[in-house]
Amino acid sequence: ENNPGSADVRLAQAQFYLAQRNFGEARAAAVEAAKLSPRSAAAANALGLAALGTGDIAAAIASFRQAVEFAPKGRYHLNLARAYAVDRNVGAALDVLDDASRASPGQPSTLALATTIALQAGQVEKAAGYVARQLARGLALRLHVLDQRRRDQAVGPDGHGARELVV
Repeated sequence: ENNPGSADVRLAQAQFYLAQRNFGEARAAAVEAAKLSPRSAAAANALGLAALGTGDIAAAIASFRQAVEFAPKGRYHLNLARAYAVDRNVGAALDVLDDASRASPGQPSTLALATTIALQAGQVEKAAGYVARQLARGLALRLHVLDQRRRDQAVGPDGHGARELVV
């Protein structure tokens, strides 16, 4: 909607203020967006970003938890994990990322952030586990692509029969 009082407009304003690093105005706009759309994950996320920008880590964590609750398969778990990491709660940050990785296994950014947080916390073995998972997923994807190419090559131009395969 283009109504200045709509949740979408208020959310856009919050995002604008966040980009300007004007966290007070961003928070005010995000609060209005959340009032107009109480189950908006995007509004909860904007509130969390504004709180994080002002150093209110507890409020940021609460807002990001809400965003994850409203959109469990979204990418808001990354911000929740970052807020936990800022709060030096590495265990909670990695738990959030592990849960998110199980819920949406195709998100490389989840494992990349988990690797970074584990390394920053000195948990080298845990970080190595995340790297191994990233490599395994990349290899599985590559094998899938190669298998699909092999199947595509097995069908002749007329859609029938097999041609000589080169793998």
